[in-house]
Amino acid sequence: MIGTAWAIVSARPADKALHDFARCAALAALHLVRAASPAPAPASVDSDGFAALLYGGAGARRAAETLRLAGEACVAVLAVRGGDLAESTRLRTRLRARIIAVGRLADSHIGDLNGTLFLIVPSAIFTPAETSAWLERTVLEPVAAPPGTALVAGVGAAQPVDSLPQSRAQAELGTFGSLELLRRHDLGNATDYVETLEAHVLTGGDARRAAELLNVHPNTYRYRMRRINELTDLDLDRIDVHAAVSIQLALNRLAQSQSQSQSQSPARGTGSRPPGRG
Repeated sequence: MIGTAWAIVSARPADKALHDFARCAALAALHLVRAASPAPAPASVDSDGFAALLYGGAGARRAAETLRLAGEACVAVLAVRGGDLAESTRLRTRLRARIIAVGRLADSHIGDLNGTLFLIVPSAIFTPAETSAWLERTVLEPVAAPPGTALVAGVGAAQPVDSLPQSRAQAELGTFGSLELLRRHDLGNATDYVETLEAHVLTGGDARRAAELLNVHPNTYRYRMRRINELTDLDLDRIDVHAAVSIQLALNRLAQSQSQSQSQSPARGTGSRPPGRG
């Protein structure tokens, strides 16, 4: 028995009212049965199948069919920088739980490979730009990283399912690839290459406008861009790479703001920005 239906009345209802009440009770019972029935388990693949989708391999086609992936999708990467193994694992678990629990990305496909979270987001759910904004607003900002750690993320361009490795490689630009290389170079050599790359993307490579944003001479901007080209293999003339880099830079700003809020340095002054470094 599912339950009983009761009605408090002042007098015995008419036969038609009793008939209608019984019909409503039967309809409510049907909905209760459906609500109580366990939902079908979401389609899933093992780690080998998931890795084949992201890196290419013999099992990619079968994994795509199992997950009912069709059309285009983008790949998002979330990684934990710093901290010990146990702390990193706990943080990834929190990230995964939040992604599954909230928002439309619950309908995406998530996997943990070698200590890094990967999301496959069908274009029917979100575009790459929407995925980036969703991750920033709904996942990365609310999930505070412990002191000494930082969350980094990247989103690749939308690609056909059989070309997801390209989207994965673009997503990794900000976590393991060219942007991470530039970030480490900046930290170790007191340079401003990430900031310069961002000015380049924002201005479409206009030397005068980029130099104004950076508060440096145009020749300094040009020199930095030559060094960036020497250090990385970024082909910013490609539209998909340019779009992916733009997304990674936005997520990089979020990671920096989180790191700065953790350290809680003294309030900055309101004077003009000092000249940039070389």
